[in-house]
Amino acid sequence: MMKTLTKSILLFIIVGILVTKFFYNDIIFIINENISYLKDIHGKEPYYFEIIFFISYIILTSLSLPVALILGLLSGIIFDPVKAVFIVSLASSIGACVAFAISRYLFRSYLLNKYENQYRKINHGFTQHGAYYLFALRMVPLFPYFIINFISGLTTINIRIFFIISLLGMLPMTVIIIMIGNNLGNMILNNVDINANLIILLSIFGLLPIISKIFFKKYFG
Repeated sequence: MMKTLTKSILLFIIVGILVTKFFYNDIIFIINENISYLKDIHGKEPYYFEIIFFISYIILTSLSLPVALILGLLSGIIFDPVKAVFIVSLASSIGACVAFAISRYLFRSYLLNKYENQYRKINHGFTQHGAYYLFALRMVPLFPYFIINFISGLTTINIRIFFIISLLGMLPMTVIIIMIGNNLGNMILNNVDINANLIILLSIFGLLPIISKIFFKKYFG
């Protein structure tokens, strides 16, 4: 069973890397073609599948591969929504902390040079507003997910505070993405047209960053 688990983790990682190469058009096709198969595997071995998904999510996001959206949708398709929110929220926050630690302890000088402009902006925000600024950044995707993780590691923020604020700040968008995935899964499996719930969720998905930016505008002044 451990060999199977290891192979499955490697498979998730390889798929995640391929995702970054071919991006979303091919992914949607893969999901459409394999959703029944994935749900069947989860139904037979739910705990092992969830462990594989959880570990793979942490590894892929800690490597800063742009797969969070796709994995979030996939979790909504395969898992019960409540369980999906728990798995994705925890895994994404742990993955962020791994990237944070890599930045702080391994590649500090390199990242300071590479992201000097972003560091100045984010560090200034931390200096002015503390952890509230991080919460605002998580609610408003002003910077990419991996940039926030890396740059935060270059500041003096405590990693425990970083984890808690990241968990809370990413939660609203995580819930929306998973609910969209849940609706997409039902549509794919039942071969039905787009429904009102999906339209509403997509609208919220698009409006949440705008509303959040208005609410947190003092942090981005």
